[in-house]
Amino acid sequence: MTSTSSHIGIIADDLTGGAAIGGEIACLGHPVDVVGLGQAPRPGRSIVVETGTRYSPPDVAVERLKKAAEILSQAGTSVTMKKIDSTLKGNVAIELAAFAANCRGRLLIAPACPEVGLTLRDGQQFTPRGPGKNVLELLSSSLDGPLATLKLDTVRQGRQAVTDWLQENPDGTVVADAETDADLATLAAGAAEAGIVSFGGTYGLGAALATAYLRRETRTRYSPPTVPGMLVVAGSASATTAAQLAQLVEAGAEEMVLDMQRILTGGEEEEAQRATALIQSSRAKLLVVHTDAQRTGQEVTAHCRRVGWNERDLADRLAIPFAQAMDTAAGYAIYLIGGETTGAIFDKLGLNSLTIEGECSPAVPFAVTIPRSKWPLILTKPGAFGTKHTLVETAELILGSRESTLHTGQDNHHPSIR
Repeated sequence: MTSTSSHIGIIADDLTGGAAIGGEIACLGHPVDVVGLGQAPRPGRSIVVETGTRYSPPDVAVERLKKAAEILSQAGTSVTMKKIDSTLKGNVAIELAAFAANCRGRLLIAPACPEVGLTLRDGQQFTPRGPGKNVLELLSSSLDGPLATLKLDTVRQGRQAVTDWLQENPDGTVVADAETDADLATLAAGAAEAGIVSFGGTYGLGAALATAYLRRETRTRYSPPTVPGMLVVAGSASATTAAQLAQLVEAGAEEMVLDMQRILTGGEEEEAQRATALIQSSRAKLLVVHTDAQRTGQEVTAHCRRVGWNERDLADRLAIPFAQAMDTAAGYAIYLIGGETTGAIFDKLGLNSLTIEGECSPAVPFAVTIPRSKWPLILTKPGAFGTKHTLVETAELILGSRESTLHTGQDNHHPSIR
């Protein structure tokens, strides 16, 4: 198989993760639509279908995945991918099994995410802190048929070795080792030659699939619009996000920390009013609303366990003040952090679809809403991605004083953020 397929379809269980894959593909000149289960995709586009099933009951997750697979089939996508959480949270095994039952041909799963230091060797995930989950054990109880391991030493022999191995081992789902983006690229190229069109994986695999299966388009690189300010909304409890927010405030952002005790006890509307008042009275061009998750995390976790909330239940409460903050910041660029939080905010505001135009930084796509809304630019980020400088660098790109190079390869110059 050569790199001539028209478009790629991705099924994602949360919005920011799916949008991140869309950003990888858009960097090659292919804008990507992100839609929910109730939206019909535009023809001739690579698409992400977001199911919102990270914390759904397993039977609900399977039914939504089947609907998403039908959407991809009706859209005529040539290559399909089930996006999974890089740390394997959620209904990973169940959804991959359902995907395997509804995709074309055999499924190749490559769950390494080099961008955040997650690798796979002999079917075992390794994190920067040591061994993670055993992917083979995780999948063995859910997937029908044999599981085959495509080991790293074969991958490192190159594309032809991968193709040969897949053709010599034609049965079962494949779990493929990888440690680097180059490994993922080799896997995708070898799989393309072997005629495989169905994949499972996370951020990093999207770029590999786009390179292997899509023609690189020559079009003007996306340049973000001029905006009066930027609002960062963060519901992630990741230590990475906490470090990024601290750097942003140090750089001059005006912050509002939500009162989590008030939200946990039914005071979401009061916090929404407080967010409105802050934004209306502020003269800052860079605002951040967040939960101070590193300080309040234990209290929030204890409350959620006591009342039986999962992460999406909590996100639905946080979405009330977060959505109000967005609504007040009309005309601003909006930067949303955390998958469940972002999905809940979109539901609250009735935002159904995005078009990904490019990538600002790894896993942070440039997007616009469909139809166009009061926010000219939407950026989303999974909580654990980026360095501590990621938010500051984005603020400088959108509002800042220095010349910056986008991940898409275009230079831009912006006025000071202070």
